[in-house]
Amino acid sequence: MAQESQRILIVDDEAPLRDIFAKGLSRNGYSCDTAGSADEANNLLRVEEFDLVLLDISMPGKTGLSLLATLSKSFTDMAIIMVSGNDDLETATFAMRQGADDYLAKPVPISLLVYRIEKALLRRALVLENKAYRVHLENLVTELNLRLGQNRSVLTALNSLVQSLMRREEETPQAFGGLQQAVSDIYSGLESLAEFSNGIIDGAPVARRPD
Repeated sequence: MAQESQRILIVDDEAPLRDIFAKGLSRNGYSCDTAGSADEANNLLRVEEFDLVLLDISMPGKTGLSLLATLSKSFTDMAIIMVSGNDDLETATFAMRQGADDYLAKPVPISLLVYRIEKALLRRALVLENKAYRVHLENLVTELNLRLGQNRSVLTALNSLVQSLMRREEETPQAFGGLQQAVSDIYSGLESLAEFSNGIIDGAPVARRPD
């Protein structure tokens, strides 16, 4: 069942079909808006946010495939399902390569439409989750590198102090030599930690998208 916040934009030049889709999806808990052309859809997308667009391929004027190219670049977090009157494998493949999440051939039973929308929205949720997780990791690494930088500054100053004292106290060089080695070891450890932190993001796990 759809979450209350999930909104769908139905773009099709056939008004009866738009109404059928809107009523069927509304009964399944989705909030639906409709557009009869690519231009009308663009106008809505400028002022409203949608989780998914149900986009007809063949429309007068700007086609659904042309609009798809724009949407996949401008609304990267939004799911897109293409709908066509022709069950054409070549067109379906092209649409998927252009950024569509799915492709359906008319007529589309509401039960099948709901099922495919649920899958597309689940994939979208996983993508958003991965993005949020990556941003969280980047923030952690930034903070860690900031703290490492601060510690490096302290150790650099301490090392300079040790060397200065060693020059003054030539009678006890071994004691200060041990302290300098400890500073060097700590600094080396900080460098290793910095390399580890920078590798966290590249090695971050990515949630598997459902089939």
